[in-house]
Amino acid sequence: VVKFLLDQGDEITSIVIPDQNSSYDKEILKVARVSDDAVFTGNTANNPGFISHLESTTPDFMLTIYWPWLLESNVFKKASNTVNFHPAPLPVNRGWYPHVHSIIDGSPLGVTLHQIDENADTGPIWAQKTLEVYPDEIASDVYKRLQDEIIKLFKDSWNAIKSGCINPIKQNENDGNYHKKNEIDALDLIDLDKSYLAKDFINLLRARSFENKGFAYFVTNGKKIYLSLSLESEKE
Repeated sequence: VVKFLLDQGDEITSIVIPDQNSSYDKEILKVARVSDDAVFTGNTANNPGFISHLESTTPDFMLTIYWPWLLESNVFKKASNTVNFHPAPLPVNRGWYPHVHSIIDGSPLGVTLHQIDENADTGPIWAQKTLEVYPDEIASDVYKRLQDEIIKLFKDSWNAIKSGCINPIKQNENDGNYHKKNEIDALDLIDLDKSYLAKDFINLLRARSFENKGFAYFVTNGKKIYLSLSLESEKE
């Protein structure tokens, strides 16, 4: 996204990263080429230095890309407009791990660009795209595909958003739902004495399999045994 913005001739006035010590964050900073006094880390809601910086730079847009914390109004209202990236077709599956819930319960899959407001993922929608979960995908496949799709959506929509050619549309609250971060913890324990439909059990395992790591488990002799699922389509 940073590379794309610079290629478009946009000026990046500040960068906020969760942890400056990670190699990924350092790569972002290397590409962005912003001065050290324009780099901030962690939850910035109560950071007076960041708020002061916003007041002095008066940004036209604030972009939050897979940002893990809610922004308070005293932060996001310092920008003239905002765009948040969310990997679900809002208002469906607001909150955490929407791809996991789509695999398990069949709820719609997709990506959304929307304005930021005081609540989680409830702001008016700039653009969105619906997708489907393929039967040979595990959670990591879906997660990575959503990342690719939301970047494509942003690239396709950005010029129209920043030029005012798109009017954001208010979300329909009747269709909305929200998932807390810790909800998936209750999904992981497999009851060995419980009957599961084969489809539901497969969906549970693939929703909780990420690359070579499995999060679903059963307990035997007081020990957790973790399961991961590998899927492969028949060759045509």
